[in-house]
Amino acid sequence: EERGMREADWDRYLMGASASSDAREGPGAGAAPPETPEEKEAAKKLRKRMLNAPKRIGRLEGLIDEAETKIGRIDSDMFEFGSDVGKLTDLQKEKDALEATVAGHMEEWEELEELLMAHSG
Repeated sequence: EERGMREADWDRYLMGASASSDAREGPGAGAAPPETPEEKEAAKKLRKRMLNAPKRIGRLEGLIDEAETKIGRIDSDMFEFGSDVGKLTDLQKEKDALEATVAGHMEEWEELEELLMAHSG
């Protein structure tokens, strides 16, 4: 059976909050050491990366789609120039570079997704 909130519940809540904040502010009572400038900078960069992650993920999706379209064209060209070894070599180098780019974008996308999942909720 559930009951509604009472005035005494709020008093207990507020007293608990002030007691815990007093304990945190007390000298040496488990207070966290002050952050170094490097820690502050790292936290600032992490916060910025988290805020920009959704926009960056959208941009990465576009870049990946674009590169995969180019890879598809290269595959078609390779089929067309099947007997020209020199042209095939050039196309393969271009395809390899694009595949490496896609792999890098996918890796960054996964890192951003993990970052968002780790810091959500």
